[in-house]
Amino acid sequence: MISEKIIDRLMLSYSIAMKIGIISDTHDNLKAIDHAINLFKAEDVGLIIHLGDFVAPFSVKRLLDCGIPLRAVFGNNDGERRLIREFFSSSNDAVIFESVGKIEVNDRKIAFTHGHHEYVLESLIMSKQFDVVLSGHTHRIKTETTDGVLHLNPGEAGGWLFGKGSVIVLDTNTLNYKIEEYDIHHIIET
Repeated sequence: MISEKIIDRLMLSYSIAMKIGIISDTHDNLKAIDHAINLFKAEDVGLIIHLGDFVAPFSVKRLLDCGIPLRAVFGNNDGERRLIREFFSSSNDAVIFESVGKIEVNDRKIAFTHGHHEYVLESLIMSKQFDVVLSGHTHRIKTETTDGVLHLNPGEAGGWLFGKGSVIVLDTNTLNYKIEEYDIHHIIET
């Protein structure tokens, strides 16, 4: 097994065009996770990036079993990290990073972190080493470009705080993105 310190330094590269499904702060809401997975499948995403706060390992399993490759970072509310790491290590196409993940898709450099360490997030953006920086944690959607770096926060997929869930689909060719919002109460009732 590769140590987390080594994994944190890897830059995973992909040379195919793809859409990326960006999700964060699911907080054990399985119905919201299922809804997000269905949105991602409808958009034909080739990769899901989870920005932390799965919370419990059973939430991780749902994403690992969806059939779409998964990359993720831990959030400040993730418990049972040992078991979460085991689930990721037993999957063929999933990697979890301790605090910062880095991938390259079609020469687009993408960094992602949960966002609870603001200095890490700001450093990633201000370094100008990445085309895209992704973060979660705030439970609020944020889309902005600073000095040529696109910063996206998909808000909260779980919808526990504001009653609305959201995810983002990013096209790695154009860097266009689509925000998908949904009423969490409607999803829970169905």
